[in-house]
Amino acid sequence: GWAGIEERYNEQDPARVTEELLSSAETFASLLEGLDAAGWERTGMYNYPEPALRTVEWIGIHTTHELLHHRGDLG
Repeated sequence: GWAGIEERYNEQDPARVTEELLSSAETFASLLEGLDAAGWERTGMYNYPEPALRTVEWIGIHTTHELLHHRGDLG
């Protein structure tokens, strides 16, 4: 099923969700900032929209795009 339904997104405390999102974004940014050239070229499986082997650089760019895109949804 869809995570929004399973996790009851509409019933969660918006203040707590905001804190968790900000904390996760800071952790994500910190991890990316610590990468060297080889770290950016490492690959991993990214499952959306379909499973594919992607570089950390691609994953970082795509994830940042999605965060910015969905930030607008929160408004």
